[in-house]
Amino acid sequence: LYFDALCLYGKGNDARAEQGMRELAEKSPDPSVRADAMFWLAKFLYNRRDWGESGRLFGLCADLPGKPESAAEALLWASRAALAENGFDRAIRLSTQLVERYPDSALKPAALLVQGESLVEQARFDEAVLLFERVALADGVGGRDRLRAQLLKADALSVMGADNPAR
Repeated sequence: LYFDALCLYGKGNDARAEQGMRELAEKSPDPSVRADAMFWLAKFLYNRRDWGESGRLFGLCADLPGKPESAAEALLWASRAALAENGFDRAIRLSTQLVERYPDSALKPAALLVQGESLVEQARFDEAVLLFERVALADGVGGRDRLRAQLLKADALSVMGADNPAR
């Protein structure tokens, strides 16, 4: 049924695919199928810009038993949904959970970037600059995250202005 729903989605029948995934997420006897269906549904809703419902589902996915990387990924997506919904404190809290629960996760830099973006939205530029610098200088950070951190840091510094002593 999972693959049937994916095929429906691939054929452009979004409504039936969503309905199939909802049924699987709620009723499948296999916990891993329920988890996969819920995660797919959360991403589907995120892409439809239904930030609230997608964030709720990602939060549920993060609490399901299973692989730590799946939970870390769910926390990252939940924090992105909160940021998109202007839930900056929630985005910071969720991304902090990822960093604290899964300190060796490859998703840690992305979570820190969500934190930094949330700090910028709260006009906490000095904290954001330090966080972006931490990501940009950290070992093992991919080129994309490193560049994004440097660009976000430059934006935050620009907003702070030349006369700011934190600069």
